Amino acid sequence: MQRKWHVATVVLVVLIPRLLCAAGMVDAVGAGLRSLDLKKGDPALCVLSNAVYVDHAALDMLEDRTGCSLGKGNLLFYHCPSGRPLKAALFRRDTRVACLLTQAGEGMIERVQLAIGPEQTSNPETWKEIGAKLGADTAMVGILNAWADGAPNDLLKCVEFHNHFCPGVTSGYLMAKYIQAHWPLTGRQAYLYIAAPVWCKEDAIQQLLDLTAGKHGIVTKPLAKDQLKDLPYTQPAGILIVREERNGPGTAHVLCFDWELANRGIKDMGGMKKNPLSWNDAPEKYISSPLSLGLTAEEIARLELVENPYQFLVSMEKKEQKK
Repeated sequence: MQRKWHVATVVLVVLIPRLLCAAGMVDAVGAGLRSLDLKKGDPALCVLSNAVYVDHAALDMLEDRTGCSLGKGNLLFYHCPSGRPLKAALFRRDTRVACLLTQAGEGMIERVQLAIGPEQTSNPETWKEIGAKLGADTAMVGILNAWADGAPNDLLKCVEFHNHFCPGVTSGYLMAKYIQAHWPLTGRQAYLYIAAPVWCKEDAIQQLLDLTAGKHGIVTKPLAKDQLKDLPYTQPAGILIVREERNGPGTAHVLCFDWELANRGIKDMGGMKKNPLSWNDAPEKYISSPLSLGLTAEEIARLELVENPYQFLVSMEKKEQKK
C-alpha cells in the first residue's frame, strides 16, 4: 500500500505544473481573442503554434477555444526542438494584428500584441520594432502573412518544416512542382535528388516529394561559387535522378533556377520584406532542365560520391557524344 501512495505522489508532482501551465494558456487564449475582437470560429482567425512539437496535449485546447483546425487550414504549426516553451500566436487576417502567447512558467503567460502586415514589414523602422518585440519569434511574421495572402496548404507544410517563410522555400516549392509536372513517377520508379548548391529549397523538396536522407532520397553537395564556373549552363540548382527502381539505372536531369527573372513588386508575397517570388508563378518561369542523361546504377553510385556532380555529368555527356 505504501508503494502505491508513493507512486501516486510522484505522478501528482509531475502533472500539477503542467495542469497549471495549461490553465494559464486557456485563460490567455480567451483574453487574446477578446483583444483581437474575435470570437471562436471567426473565419478571420488563424492560430500558429509549436504545440505539436512541445506539448501535444495543448492541441485539443487550442482547437476547442479558437475553433481553428487542421481541416479548416487555420491551425498552423512550426518546427522547433522539444523542450521549448509552449507558444501560440493568434492572428487576425483583415487587420494583420497578432497576439503572441508564450508559456513563461507555472501558470504564467507572456503576451505581445502588434501589427505585422506588409505595411509594417516593408518599413525598415517598423520592421526593426517588430524584431525587437518578437526576438527569435520574428519568423512567425512571414508564416502568418503567407496564410493571410492565401498560400496553399502544401506550401504552408513546407514552411512548417523549414520553421519560417522565405524566398528560398518558395523556390523549392516551385522546383518540386516542376518535377511533379515533368517527371511524375510510374510503376517502380523512384526519385534521387542531389542538392547542389544547397539552400532553403531543399526543405520544400523533401517535404513535397517525400525525399529524406534517412530513406536515401536526397544527397546534399554544398558547392562553392567557383565550383559552378565553366559549366555549359548557368545557375544550377540540383540534379534529379529518376530511377527505374530504387537501386536501378535512371535518367539524371540537371535543374537550373534563374533568380534574375524573380518577380518583384507583386502583392501576394506573404508580407515578407523584399520577397522576390510568388507561389502563384508558373515554375517554368524560373526553372529549366538543360541536360538529361541516362546513367547505369554504377554511374549513379559514383555521381553521389563525387565532389562536383555537374562536372561528372559533363564528362559523361562528352563520352556519350564520342560514341
